[in-house]
Amino acid sequence: MNILSIDVRDGVTDANLALFKLKGHLDAQTVRELEARFEQQMKAARVRWVVDLQELEYISSAGLGSFVGVLSELRSQGGDIFFIGLSPKMEKIFKVLGFTRIFKVF
Repeated sequence: MNILSIDVRDGVTDANLALFKLKGHLDAQTVRELEARFEQQMKAARVRWVVDLQELEYISSAGLGSFVGVLSELRSQGGDIFFIGLSPKMEKIFKVLGFTRIFKVF
């Protein structure tokens, strides 16, 4: 069984900002939990997200798709998604799939 730990800190420096720290495996089994957190943040009008992937060990197409699925809604509300802490493996995945052209990666 794959485990995903999600820590969300919101409104710390900006009322519209949420920091997501992901740890473990983001896949078809765990993506629903993350999407529920996305929904909570959008309902609270937090549309600028920083997603820390430093401790994420694995991401599937379902996990990647969850970010793509909310991006246009966030941007339509003046928000965006910023990724930080990508391991070399995650960075390679993002580049190969063209995500570095869609998302802001630091």
